[in-house]
Amino acid sequence: MRPPIKPHRSLTIRGVRLSLCVVSGRSLPETKVSFPFGKRLGCSEPRTLGAPLRSTGNDAVVPKARVVVVDDHPMVRDVLVMACSNRPTLEVVGTAGDGLQAVAVCLAVKPDVLVLDLGLPGIDGFEVIRRVRRLLPDLRILVFTGHVDRPLILQCLRLGADGLVEKTGSVDELGLAVETVAAGSSAYSLEHRRQAQEQLGDVLRRSREAAKAFSSLTKRQRQILQLVAAGLTTRQMAARLALSDRTVETHIGNLYQRLGVRNRTQAIRRAVALRLVDPTEVERPAG
Repeated sequence: MRPPIKPHRSLTIRGVRLSLCVVSGRSLPETKVSFPFGKRLGCSEPRTLGAPLRSTGNDAVVPKARVVVVDDHPMVRDVLVMACSNRPTLEVVGTAGDGLQAVAVCLAVKPDVLVLDLGLPGIDGFEVIRRVRRLLPDLRILVFTGHVDRPLILQCLRLGADGLVEKTGSVDELGLAVETVAAGSSAYSLEHRRQAQEQLGDVLRRSREAAKAFSSLTKRQRQILQLVAAGLTTRQMAARLALSDRTVETHIGNLYQRLGVRNRTQAIRRAVALRLVDPTEVERPAG
């Protein structure tokens, strides 16, 4: 048996290990819907959930996980409630249709699990996660969304969501995901983990490129770049910096060369991508 392959660089977020090389050299246990379980993902031990209790038929009792369901569509909420109600280990103790109400309900009933849509009126699901994580740090959170991409998955991990399930899944798959999160494990599929790993790699690569680009610019070129992004003409920049038009043109030409672009539009796009300028300060073209 060959030894496990060690990753070159890795990051663990909410019990999910993200690696820029190989996540793990050993196989991962998975169910039919690829939700990873247990300590092999670095998850915590299943925690004791609150009352009420259910009987197992042999005089033993197992605590039910108390669940709050949040979605702005009533029919979808009903499906979520049904998915949880079909599981004997789960009990729905509250529902909400917008972000502010979601926070209020969680504070009122203090559930074990929050099943949360991201596209909510009022405040979006990401802001809900920020607020309840700060107020209820032990709350388990399962994101339920119809739109999944690499940045979204990585953002869910960064904010502390314990799992993610797509709206295209079945009722049984959703119920299983809620149970997984309630038991203290991570409910990100292997595909979600792979996409988050790729996104993390892209973020690190762009950070390195941004640092390299920033260090290659002179102080004057950085000033020129900010003025270019703000939409100033060459003459306006010359007046602002007390320079001649020709000197400003020279600085702009050198700036383009350092950024590897040919014109103002490309320079702004490149600067925004590298976070050298604040996108909110870029002048938008009229019309």
